[in-house]
Amino acid sequence: MTPTMKEALKALVEHSGEGAIQKNGTILAAGEVLGTAPEISFSSMTWLRLVSLGFIEGAGKNRIRATASGREAVK
Repeated sequence: MTPTMKEALKALVEHSGEGAIQKNGTILAAGEVLGTAPEISFSSMTWLRLVSLGFIEGAGKNRIRATASGREAVK
């Protein structure tokens, strides 16, 4: 897992572990858009890679959630 992927996963877990995928590919979790600070941004590719590794999963239409292994990976 890359440092950016780990930061994205950590941000998701810290914001309830579940979020909505917005039209621009960003994630809205607990009322906050994740990874939009100038020093770090999370692209849709980051989220797709986390899905392919099993750290996050689909949680309904346009939603994702951290899996148990994803939560464990950021402890």
